[in-house]
Amino acid sequence: ANEDVSALDVLRFALKEICARWHIEHVTIGLSGGIDSAFNLMLYRSIFDSDRLLAVNMPSAYNSGSTKQIARELAQALDVPYLTILIQASAEYTRQQLDEVLAAHHTGKSVSDFVFENIQARDRSARVLAALSAIHRGVFTCNANKTEMTVGYGTMYGDISGFLCAIGDLWKHEVYAMAEELNRREYQEHALPPAALSLPPSAELSPAQNPEQGQGDPLYYPYHD
Repeated sequence: ANEDVSALDVLRFALKEICARWHIEHVTIGLSGGIDSAFNLMLYRSIFDSDRLLAVNMPSAYNSGSTKQIARELAQALDVPYLTILIQASAEYTRQQLDEVLAAHHTGKSVSDFVFENIQARDRSARVLAALSAIHRGVFTCNANKTEMTVGYGTMYGDISGFLCAIGDLWKHEVYAMAEELNRREYQEHALPPAALSLPPSAELSPAQNPEQGQGDPLYYPYHD
């Protein structure tokens, strides 16, 4: 084995080979401002020209100013086209429509807060990212990591959708380590905002997941890793 070849080198090589063999011409990346999506954007930017990428931030009412700023700064540093598409109104409309139909049929059911979290995740992927990738005749990524996938912390047709889960075999601590390594080696430490490494990991799907208040995912990553 070549001791000079790191796991990051292998990951980048495999990603480049897969995209070439599958004739991937354009990749859309949901960029939340969290470390997983940030690392994915950095990975794809290291193998693609910027005009073959699109970063999309899709905030609801629960996304913090800090993560939105991280996403914007990272896209700018990597010179990647960047869009902000709000999802609060569409997610609320889905909840309202379902509640009205369920009430009209006297089912005794309604959209719970937990279900509304899943609605937000699906709205981002199944509606926004799928449409944008089709418009660009390309694909969109799955940004999930191994820790989340192992314990089932994800939404079907939501954040675990996408053409490829490039970091799906990395534990959370490995994502942080590789993101720092790639930022240092490829971008001279000028791409990844420091706050991406210090804020608590959070899906930001409810008021109880505000990273600016030290709240985040219902996982203790050192234990679950």
